Amino acid sequence: MSETLTWEKWSSFSQNRYLEEVQQFLKVGSVAQKKAYFEAHYKGIAAKKGIVSAFAAFLAAILL
Repeated sequence: MSETLTWEKWSSFSQNRYLEEVQQFLKVGSVAQKKAYFEAHYKGIAAKKGIVSAFAAFLAAILL
């Protein structure tokens, strides 16, 4: 065989996985969308914790 065989030639997988991953997140505004999503998510968690702590304080005031 005079031709050298390389992995890239015969592989069904791309060798630039990093570049493929970057291409997924290159959409304009994707960072802002993710930021807004996580801010809303954690605000909801904080609100739930606030309700629980307020309820616990209410119960403590009633029971004491």
